[in-house]
Amino acid sequence: MGETSQQIVNAIKKNGMQSVQELVHTVGYTDMAIRHHLQTLETSGAIISKYVKSNNGRRTKVYMLSEKGESRFQKDYIPFLVNMIQDMQGNKEDTFLMEIVRRFQDRLYFSIDIALSYKDQVNTQSFIDVMNDRGCMMEYEQKGETVILHQHNCPLQEVAKYLPEICEAERQTYEKLLNVDNLELVSNGNVDGKSCAFCFKSINLSQD
Repeated sequence: MGETSQQIVNAIKKNGMQSVQELVHTVGYTDMAIRHHLQTLETSGAIISKYVKSNNGRRTKVYMLSEKGESRFQKDYIPFLVNMIQDMQGNKEDTFLMEIVRRFQDRLYFSIDIALSYKDQVNTQSFIDVMNDRGCMMEYEQKGETVILHQHNCPLQEVAKYLPEICEAERQTYEKLLNVDNLELVSNGNVDGKSCAFCFKSINLSQD
């Protein structure tokens, strides 16, 4: 992201919803320059826009950060979760942690299952497409009857380091969604620092 675009994003983060004229005043660039950068930012998904009524009753277009845009700013969610997990482990709260994992598994299954329901058919590629929409950077290779799924990004990697049950819940969910037997986690990024990899026999799943 260029310097001007970053200044615009910072201004929206600091001041909330902003119109073009407000950004012209705050950032100090021309109307045309601000509009150009806003268009680029909106196309990239960093910001979103909507129309609101101003004091004079006219509709004004304003811009705000999207979830993607918000993610550019430092968050303390992961350290907070990790500390909470460490505080709870080994105590009576262990049962509560396992309930959290179970609920995570249920939500994961249903969210992916809903996304798959919009596909023409459920196969390896459609599953990967859904997972990549979730930011997992997944791809597959086939060796004979064996399919290997490589997941290069795990959104929960830092949490899974302290709560490995998350990995098993994920494996079980993938196995159920793909309708395969014995999906195996053959490489765990939390252990060896590489990408996670799952493998299964392809005879139960169409590759078309």
